[in-house]
Amino acid sequence: MAQSRRESTMPGTHELVDLGEQELIRAYLDGAHSAFEEIVTRHKEQMTWVAKKYSRCESDTEEILQEALLKVSTKLETYKGTAPLQAWLNKIVAHTGYDRRTKETVPEDFIVDDPSYNHYLNSILSHDPFAEFLEQLFMSTEIRNALNEISHKYRTAIILVDLLGYTIEEAAELQKVEPITIRTRRSRGRSMMKNILSRPPYNGNTLWG
Repeated sequence: MAQSRRESTMPGTHELVDLGEQELIRAYLDGAHSAFEEIVTRHKEQMTWVAKKYSRCESDTEEILQEALLKVSTKLETYKGTAPLQAWLNKIVAHTGYDRRTKETVPEDFIVDDPSYNHYLNSILSHDPFAEFLEQLFMSTEIRNALNEISHKYRTAIILVDLLGYTIEEAAELQKVEPITIRTRRSRGRSMMKNILSRPPYNGNTLWG
């Protein structure tokens, strides 16, 4: 009986389009699965755009997106509302895509003597998922250019921890180094960034506020 009364108070599909994002999240957490569908409808275009940054083909994009949406469906209750929902969703997609790219292995059917083996291996090793992702993370061309001035290893540590939200330990696992290495690279990278941003043409622009 109680469950029937609860279901009767849930918004209908035609009402969902008028709800704010926090209301949609509450409705989903209360059991209205159509509310999750509405959230996806509103944000899927940008989420797909982020997924494509980590994809080599359409099927890669779809797999990243589906995996990310599964994570969202189980983590939505952890969303605190301190950042725009779109940014929170994009971060989950970025995490998912980056994890997939860094954990890729050579397919079993590859033959070492096959010329395509080296091409495949080079495509994995040379891929920098952050190069285009920076276009989305920063509206300021100056800040993006400044970040690109520092060494790749320092830039990667900053992006993983400060921008994508990985812990030091998670970033270390992804980069296959010790946590102290990530901590040191991040510290040095941040120091370099502050120095770069304090001089012309940046004139005090800042990445961290």
